[in-house]
Amino acid sequence: MNRLPLLTEHTADAKQLALLEDTRRQLGRVPNLYAALANGPQALACYLALRDALTRGGVRFRLSDFLDLGQAARSYWCW
Repeated sequence: MNRLPLLTEHTADAKQLALLEDTRRQLGRVPNLYAALANGPQALACYLALRDALTRGGVRFRLSDFLDLGQAARSYWCW
């Protein structure tokens, strides 16, 4: 199975780098998921928009954690 490379500031193009820098500014770091999604800048932009919508929406942190745990329990990879 092919794997997506994790992009860094040294390997990203201008569009990818802008998204990664924005993520670093907001979170203080770039999680590996974001570095992998940056291979398709549109995918990362959509993911960031979804994350922003969920954090600004009416979903409480407790419910958000519950949803994260539910998804982790259904996943076959380590959370």
